[in-house]
Amino acid sequence: MNLAGPIGVPQGKLRPDIAGLLDSVYGTSGAMKSHRSLSAALVALAVSAVTGSSVSKIAAEAPAYVEHQDLSYVLDADGARRPIRTVEDWQQRRTHILLGMQEAMGPLPRAERPTPLELQVVEESSADGLVRRKLSYHTDRDDRCVTAWLLMPKGARQLPAVLCLHQTADEGKDHPIGLAGRPSLHYALELAKRGYVTLSPDYPSFGEYKYDFDADEYESGSMKAIYDNM
Repeated sequence: MNLAGPIGVPQGKLRPDIAGLLDSVYGTSGAMKSHRSLSAALVALAVSAVTGSSVSKIAAEAPAYVEHQDLSYVLDADGARRPIRTVEDWQQRRTHILLGMQEAMGPLPRAERPTPLELQVVEESSADGLVRRKLSYHTDRDDRCVTAWLLMPKGARQLPAVLCLHQTADEGKDHPIGLAGRPSLHYALELAKRGYVTLSPDYPSFGEYKYDFDADEYESGSMKAIYDNM
């Protein structure tokens, strides 16, 4: 199953270093297609499917939506409400959603030169038909790292992938994979048992991710976390 198409992230637009990260994790170049599918899934689920070109197709300022739960319509530039009937209508509404999100959380950073990920496999174990790897990699700076758990069925090649974010808990990424918290929170582990590849990173200031929000350049911690998961 290739998640890149349905989610809408063209494989050719993936950052080369992200494709390289997955290539390093699997350790076999023969499965590059699945690596890129996994990369696309993680990028899309982290909202990083936003691209400058998609946003620029619509005015920089989206019309003001009084409520945000009804996704069946889109507002024109003059504020007129129109039912969503086409893919283009939804793309316009989607762009409005993303622009509104960035108005609240701050703009999505667009680095001129991506920071090399420099992936490291910190530890690895296997049990119950699953491989568990702790990964360390850079996102926006080369002097700090994000750590994440990668779970996958043994012998995984081309499989669907899910980015599994943890709840607000000191243990961070340990919750989704079953190392901490209630069993009802172990959804990355349950997905892996059902044939998915899952990636569970620490949110800034949780788990092993020490972070000072007052000392960074982001307008919100949410946008920092989103960028980390690109």
